[in-house]
Amino acid sequence: MTLILPEDFGADDRYQVVGNLTRVEAETLVVGYNFDLRTNELSAERVPNPKAGTQHQFVAHRLKEQASKPVSMTGIPVQHDENNLADEE
Repeated sequence: MTLILPEDFGADDRYQVVGNLTRVEAETLVVGYNFDLRTNELSAERVPNPKAGTQHQFVAHRLKEQASKPVSMTGIPVQHDENNLADEE
């Protein structure tokens, strides 16, 4: 099991650090969803994120008795919602 905490949270001596993670705030926030019963389509309603680009630092911990295999986040390309592209223009 891996425990992920904000970098300034701290942990006790039972834990080892197995990774440092960074999360970046997205450009938009989902504030609602619309579902069309006729087409069976679900679309997200988004607004600009005032904190876009802000980085948040985290530390991954595991108990010292557990594996020390490093933890990292994979970069997955963001897929824009085609239903809302017209709203953003």
